[in-house]
Amino acid sequence: IKDVRSKAAIDDLNNALVERLKAADLEHIWMAPPDILEWADVKGFRYLQKRSPDVSDLDASELLAAAGNAEITLDWLKASQIILISARSDDETDRWPVYKCLYAEIEAGGAMHVLNAGKWYQVAQDFTEVINGDFASIPNSEIELPDYAHESETLYNVAAAGHLNGSHCMDADVIIHGGGKSRIEFCDILTLDKKLLHIKRYSGSQQMSHLF
Repeated sequence: IKDVRSKAAIDDLNNALVERLKAADLEHIWMAPPDILEWADVKGFRYLQKRSPDVSDLDASELLAAAGNAEITLDWLKASQIILISARSDDETDRWPVYKCLYAEIEAGGAMHVLNAGKWYQVAQDFTEVINGDFASIPNSEIELPDYAHESETLYNVAAAGHLNGSHCMDADVIIHGGGKSRIEFCDILTLDKKLLHIKRYSGSQQMSHLF
């Protein structure tokens, strides 16, 4: 993996990104905060305006809906803001340009390019193949979980833990570790045989970013 430093190459990649957003072509485009967060203090995020509704996760399609009739340009992506709201105080605790919250994969010149926290990187083709091969070799879990038919992930996690004999629901059951204000959600469900289950309702790759 190497930085893309050519201004012409960066301009081409940014133009490709903007055109795909304008066309609402969001395959391989998702969103996530660019910093490591203390999730126990995250109430949600707001798109573009401090008084907009809270959302629990960032989603490129929701961003486009919030943009309304605004013209999507690179300047707009860099000037518009994603706002982080504290669970403890309901106040704004951070904000980032939309551009820094966009993650994208774009092929150009026969190579894969990745936008990560506002920077473009080029990924060697053989490295891409190694990663894809390693991912494909991971076995699927044989744990049988109940269907999702609940009002929230929290209620589902409680029900799923009850479905798996001897399991413990650890959703939002944070562990204090490392001193200071370090709070870690170890997993969503801990099974009797010490398997760690991390639950995320799937609706697209952008929804998985926090889990990863």
